[in-house]
Amino acid sequence: MGAAELDWLSGSLRDYAKVGCTAILVRPSQLDFDADSTPLTNLIEKAKNTGMRTIVRVSGGGEFINGVFTESPSAFRYFEKGPEKTLERARFALQHGADGIDLGFLIAPEMDPSHESSLNQLDSLVKAIHKFAYNHHPGSIVGGFALIQPESTYQHYLDSYLFHHLRDNRLLDVAWDAKSIRDRITRTLDSRNELGQVSVWRTSSTFTDTVPQEMTKAWYQHDSGRRRRALTMLAMALPGVVYFRGNRILDLPWLLAEPSVKAMTADDIAHYRTMMTAAARLRLARGLGVGSLAWVEGAPWANRDVMVQVGTHTLTVLNTSDEVITVPSGMRPLLSSEHLVLDHTDPDSQLVRPGECAWFDAP
Repeated sequence: MGAAELDWLSGSLRDYAKVGCTAILVRPSQLDFDADSTPLTNLIEKAKNTGMRTIVRVSGGGEFINGVFTESPSAFRYFEKGPEKTLERARFALQHGADGIDLGFLIAPEMDPSHESSLNQLDSLVKAIHKFAYNHHPGSIVGGFALIQPESTYQHYLDSYLFHHLRDNRLLDVAWDAKSIRDRITRTLDSRNELGQVSVWRTSSTFTDTVPQEMTKAWYQHDSGRRRRALTMLAMALPGVVYFRGNRILDLPWLLAEPSVKAMTADDIAHYRTMMTAAARLRLARGLGVGSLAWVEGAPWANRDVMVQVGTHTLTVLNTSDEVITVPSGMRPLLSSEHLVLDHTDPDSQLVRPGECAWFDAP
């Protein structure tokens, strides 16, 4: 992002706040802080006035080739230039009120011919940013994004770097079946609980929207729009933090030509926006982000391909089967990923159709 994009976003923050967003993450790699940092500092100030936090991304590998996400051996772009300059930019952002620093996609050392030097460089970078964050803005967030494979590297990121928000691909490329989804959620919760870290959920990204053909079992290979909404609803019911793409809420002018954006129609975006608004409000009102979570097993109305969980008096049902499920009438329907206005007097409001996620009031 450069000056024009940051200025546009500054004027649209209230639209994100209305949906229930509490923070924004931006990567101003095309903005020269030494020449004119006003677009970034204005954004940070306006976000605070809107009740939102600003996390500034200062690095991260990854690029798109023919519309498909590809790992990149370079973690720095444009004015980020390298580790030293990136540290300067991180310190500048924190000094001017940013609420966190994000390192973006972490390049696994296996991608670099000099594995040890690559890891040492990342070690030094993360430690320095943690120090800056603590000194300049206590309570600020240090985050990044990593692939769960290779597992040893991912575990190193968790154990050694102590990221406050470490996003990953557990739900981005999970197979569309209840067991796989539940297993990945369980592994995320277990890995975070050992160190008391926040669980971070992300269900949609640029590479889930471009449908790489080699990912034959991933959820987005079929009926991706419906399943994306369902997984987002599921994530919104989980304890922790949920990240989602900004263009799910607003048409970002500088992204309209990207293949991943063209994959969603205007109706898709409108539906997603309405669903996110309702889900965010319910999530806050019911304390789902900070509550407990339990799995429901053996319910006579749910088959093996239906995932059922309960947290803070909210029952969440995700239907990955080919059958329509009827939830007992004692559970009052709250919200569905497909039916945003529910008539509680209509028996059909108790139905959860294939590819749908729904919330119910649990007594």
